[in-house]
Amino acid sequence: MAADGTDGTREKVAELAKTDARLSVLGSPSEGGRGGVRLAAARARGDIVGFTDADGKTPAAEMDRLLPWLNEGYDLVIGSRACPAPAWR
Repeated sequence: MAADGTDGTREKVAELAKTDARLSVLGSPSEGGRGGVRLAAARARGDIVGFTDADGKTPAAEMDRLLPWLNEGYDLVIGSRACPAPAWR
């Protein structure tokens, strides 16, 4: 998990990481932009790596709409609020 800023997200996840070995936390109080996300994705282990904003702008529930594409064999799937769903799907 990558989190910058002072909203408490990093601290909350660090607390969860104490009892869940799947979690680790990167970040600092200063805003670092998407560089932290790139670093976290590079360190991630697993079949699927996802990104969502802690403030809910990118709802994690939307992952259900992306998973079928990954199951079809696509290496990368990107969701966007700016683009409508493809008509052929």
